Amino acid sequence: FLVCVCSAMRQAVIALVVLLVVAVVSVSAEEPQLAVFKNLQQSYAVQGGEVVINFHIYNLGDGAAHDFKLEDTAYESDNFDVVYGKRTASFEKIPAGSSVSHTLVLKPKTTGRFNAGAATYTYRAGKKTVSGQSTQAPLLEIVNQRDHERRSDSFYLEWAVFLLLTIGVVGLPSYVAFTASKEIASRVTKSSKPKSN
Repeated sequence: FLVCVCSAMRQAVIALVVLLVVAVVSVSAEEPQLAVFKNLQQSYAVQGGEVVINFHIYNLGDGAAHDFKLEDTAYESDNFDVVYGKRTASFEKIPAGSSVSHTLVLKPKTTGRFNAGAATYTYRAGKKTVSGQSTQAPLLEIVNQRDHERRSDSFYLEWAVFLLLTIGVVGLPSYVAFTASKEIASRVTKSSKPKSN
């Protein structure tokens, strides 16, 4: 649930940033203006599992961007294997007012915390070459399978112990009170019966 909420909030922030960039940036005629966002689908992964990185490129300007090239060197091949996609992406043309996406899926080979940093990009706007950086993705924590199972375990044993202790704390006094009131009630009914001579 928390991951879904964070993902929804992240998408809302991206939309807000795009709107602010459009509102603040004054773009001259026929000039491309790119906004590049780097997003991790999760900030927590299991060693040997998959980490999905999405790149969203928006052309907010009035002109087309040509020869767009994106490179992400944040995740070294010593620590990550590529499962799907490439660490680089290129698009021949990104028309004005459009967007493109690139997805990279990695498999962590080791545990630890990794700073994703920002990806770098270049594109041609008319005769000039423009370069920039994407947004930075959050810190990625990679844990081993045992730690993951401990974090996400249902804790059945702990709940069983809790249930037994609760029965002992609540159930035992209730049982004593119930049997005592039953005994008192039977004594009262015996003593209230008329004695015959």
